[in-house]
Amino acid sequence: MKNKDTKVIVSGVGGQGIMLLTRSIMLAAKLSGLRIIGSEIHGHAVRGGSTYSIIVYGSNNESPILMKNSVDYIISLELAEALRMGPYLKKNGLVISSNTKIVPVTSVLKNEKYPTEEDIKDEFNGWARATIILDTKAIAKKIGNSRVTNSVLYGVFSVFEQDVIPLETFKEALLAQVPKKSLEENIKAFEEGVNIAENEVKLTISKSC
Repeated sequence: MKNKDTKVIVSGVGGQGIMLLTRSIMLAAKLSGLRIIGSEIHGHAVRGGSTYSIIVYGSNNESPILMKNSVDYIISLELAEALRMGPYLKKNGLVISSNTKIVPVTSVLKNEKYPTEEDIKDEFNGWARATIILDTKAIAKKIGNSRVTNSVLYGVFSVFEQDVIPLETFKEALLAQVPKKSLEENIKAFEEGVNIAENEVKLTISKSC
């Protein structure tokens, strides 16, 4: 399967740890001997605005340019950002998102409706292979570090790509990226994401297919 390109969007808002998640995926692909194209972070990363990165790994026949129906995975650290990236998902692609809500001030001032989890699932219904939305804040709180939500999603993602990149390689890449002071919590978050994907998410997907 290494001759096939995989294209991933990592989205959220500035300050959510998108860079760590992006670099970990890229390093895991590199350690597995895959060719990688990674985009810069786009958007207002410092200001807390909408932000995303693009990763392509495999044979690199796939363009790193963001086009409609071109992405295999949307990994989103913020709920509405998953919806915003929806048009770029391929048929039968996978959505992995936190249920974290960061409502922009402009939306509050305009009294705009913020999408619910059901809105997100309805939008992707019949198009995505699955829409996985997790309470990453609750998971991170249980671990004891509110900043490891990105590692939870990374763990979930790794399960679906383990035929291409071994789980241990994903773990090795994360170990190389996170600060030593939060190493233990990030690994616990990664393992929690792996456990959720293996024992809950994949079972649900198989039943729905």
